Amino acid sequence: MRRLACALALAGAFQASIAVYTQGDAGVDHMYNDITEFPFASNDTADCFAACATVSECVGWVVTPSGPCSGSSNATCYLKSVMGPVTVNSCRISGFMPNTLRRPQFVTLPVGAVQPAAWLVDELNLQATGLTGFLSQFWPDIENSTWIGGSADGGLHERTPYWLNGLVPLSYLTGDASLAAQRDRYLAYIMGNQAPSGWLGPDDMPDDGDQYWSRFNVLLSLLQYYEGSGDARAIACVFNYLGEARRRMLGATQLSDWSVVRAQDFIMALWWLVDRFPALSGVPQGYDEAFLLDLADITHAQMLANGGDWKTWYVASTSEKRWSLLSSSPNRTPGTAFVTGTGHCSRCRLLTAGSIRMPFPRGLPACRTHRATCSHTE
Repeated sequence: MRRLACALALAGAFQASIAVYTQGDAGVDHMYNDITEFPFASNDTADCFAACATVSECVGWVVTPSGPCSGSSNATCYLKSVMGPVTVNSCRISGFMPNTLRRPQFVTLPVGAVQPAAWLVDELNLQATGLTGFLSQFWPDIENSTWIGGSADGGLHERTPYWLNGLVPLSYLTGDASLAAQRDRYLAYIMGNQAPSGWLGPDDMPDDGDQYWSRFNVLLSLLQYYEGSGDARAIACVFNYLGEARRRMLGATQLSDWSVVRAQDFIMALWWLVDRFPALSGVPQGYDEAFLLDLADITHAQMLANGGDWKTWYVASTSEKRWSLLSSSPNRTPGTAFVTGTGHCSRCRLLTAGSIRMPFPRGLPACRTHRATCSHTE
């Protein structure tokens, strides 16, 4: 009941800001896999969500708001037995029911749960006493980063987030005091200087859809820090950022450029939160699994709408694809497609076939889909 109440409150709270990204066929009133549809006068997505929650086979809902979209003073609610491919449609609002996604049989162990031994200890200590441990002492983009109030690491502000995403787990795996001190200094500054809106870090490109990219690594760093420390501030910081990112994404600033290319990293962070939501400490009031799934849906839709159709990347040309930073995105994306309910075994097969055409195949997927499980070996 608590989760349902939070979800209803959340859907109502964000009604004014959601207006664009949904599932279904653009420009039509009757969509596939409808259990039922009905008009409702409130025009509040919370009512459609609540109706779906009472129907056992309902996995998601779609709303056509009243006004120009429907030509009526009433909104229309569609209850879905299956959510179809994500499309961009200014006349649809949609969301999943949190209990319709299959929970994973295996979850990655938290940072520090497994301690390295033998040769791996030597390798990690070498990294700790090498570049990772000393980069902040001689590279201005880390030493004088905008993320800690400095003036370096301009543009996308991505260097410090990349570094933190490696330093944080390394600090817990090695127990290195210097790494721990650097971890705590940087993350304490980032959390302590979060904007009232929830935005993280520098905010000098608010109208640029590339601004989200460097935050993806910051989110992953904060989640690993939470695993190692249990510090509830990290989770509160993450959720406050997610709320602001969602407002911007549904406003005038969609994902673009590298934020599109690496959107699956954002979805991966969202799914981490979904998997662990009941046990998280520090979640601000009003956030729940429904919010996370909705944001994953929005992210995936914007990825597709702005050039991230990775499922066709390997087959767009008959030439051999070389390994690159770009090619890692179509390799990883199908592994996160299940979050939006769009994952399918055929995507794994397509990706595997494409990956084999690369000189050194790596990152082959193991997709877990909506109410189903498959892997590339099927």
